[in-house]
Amino acid sequence: GAAQYADTNGNGVTGSADPSDRTFIGSAQPKFIYGMTNNLTYGNWNLNIFFQGVQGSQLFNATRIDLEGMFDSKNQSTAVLDRWTTPGQITNIPKALRSSSENSLTSSRFVEDASYLRLKTATLSYSFGQSVLEKLRMSKITVFATGYNLLTFTNYSGLDPEVNVSSANGPNMGVDFGTYPQSRSILFGVNVGF
Repeated sequence: GAAQYADTNGNGVTGSADPSDRTFIGSAQPKFIYGMTNNLTYGNWNLNIFFQGVQGSQLFNATRIDLEGMFDSKNQSTAVLDRWTTPGQITNIPKALRSSSENSLTSSRFVEDASYLRLKTATLSYSFGQSVLEKLRMSKITVFATGYNLLTFTNYSGLDPEVNVSSANGPNMGVDFGTYPQSRSILFGVNVGF
């Protein structure tokens, strides 16, 4: 039930963490980045949508170390209820250890696929017709609503797979320390021309 660490240097020390076994276990750089914009118009209505995504990047979910590390007196995630408890049990969470930080060591256990597809922006607008514009003596009136970060499709267990991907601080790139996710917001507006 104890956490198992690979013997990457071949010195025969297995089972426990050996500092000389450290190796690169993932990359925050995606294999590719993609996006799609579409503009649909029907009569006076217009819908503009922008999807953005990345494929093949990994994030180190450092938040899980605190939530699943079973060390000291921190509150734990309900995921630790599935930890190893009996011989023969198959689980990816090791047994709880008393007075040991072995379960909260940096390892591939906390590296996750951060691929995602996000509806980054969507704008729905309505432009008033010429008859209304002439009555109001205006050249243009358009009302619109724009939504940002409306939907995200991902298997990443953290709050946002897009955290720290372009951090100016290199060592933090690809590390999620419980970073607050990008906000979902909606903007309403009117665009007028006289």
